Amino acid sequence: MEDKLQRGLRQLAEAGHDKDKLGMSLISLHGALEEYFRSQLAAEIIADENEQGRRRTDWQDLLNLWQRHRSLSYRDRELIFAKNGKRNAIAHGDSFEISRSEMEQYAQFVQDFMGIRATSRPAHKPPVQPVPRVKPSPPPPSQPRPIYQPISTQPRLSAKWSCRRRLAILSVIMLLLSCWPLISLYNIFEPVFQEVSTRTPGNVTRIISTVAAEEEKAVEVETAVTATPTFNTKTASGNTRIQTLGTSNVRSGPDMDSPVVGYTYHEEEYDVLETNSDETWYKIRLADGTEGWIGSSRVKVLPR
Repeated sequence: MEDKLQRGLRQLAEAGHDKDKLGMSLISLHGALEEYFRSQLAAEIIADENEQGRRRTDWQDLLNLWQRHRSLSYRDRELIFAKNGKRNAIAHGDSFEISRSEMEQYAQFVQDFMGIRATSRPAHKPPVQPVPRVKPSPPPPSQPRPIYQPISTQPRLSAKWSCRRRLAILSVIMLLLSCWPLISLYNIFEPVFQEVSTRTPGNVTRIISTVAAEEEKAVEVETAVTATPTFNTKTASGNTRIQTLGTSNVRSGPDMDSPVVGYTYHEEEYDVLETNSDETWYKIRLADGTEGWIGSSRVKVLPR
């Protein structure tokens, strides 16, 4: 397993942008990952082969076993499945497309998944040349300070007047800021005061009735918006069984707007619990007990 991993990393380092050499690196790295799966799932593979009556467990079965007994995200499952298809195309001599950046990312993924890092020989470093020490030069002698320094009063007076001017400007600004909330409140509530002073009892009654009508209308609109959509469904007749085609979403209702509650994968079989009125959606129960709907275009009805 580690030999295949090291060989794949070495092939990747020497491949450059050669497509054939990158394909050989993919075969080695994917083979190392497959051996890691089989070594970690040895007991589960034997039990599953005895239960299902299989002679050989393929990659689809390995991914299902890992997801059932350990943890595997949807993104990692799709990545491994895609690289397995490309590996098969390379091995059978079919046309394929591959890039160096794609292989570098997959090599990093395989190492992280297996918890193994490639061992590499450290590069030779030249000896560090010692830096000659330079003796610091002494600082220049400081100039003696004169005993008497004449002090001018003009800068001190100008600084005093500048400080007073700043204090006066700051006081005016603070006064305006303290009065501004009162001015703003008066401007806001002045139309309200004028309207209240000019209202009569009849106007007040009419306003109250109008507000009540608007509230009732808002409740009706909210009830219409929050109403739960209903679907016309019927129980499946007989023992109908379907087989999924590829990876598909399972939704909470028989339409594309319903949220996704789970996923199905290629060639999985399920019993149909219900169908919608035109039999374009099938209700099934997943392995974890979740029930949901899958479109008829993503399944194949098995013969009874």
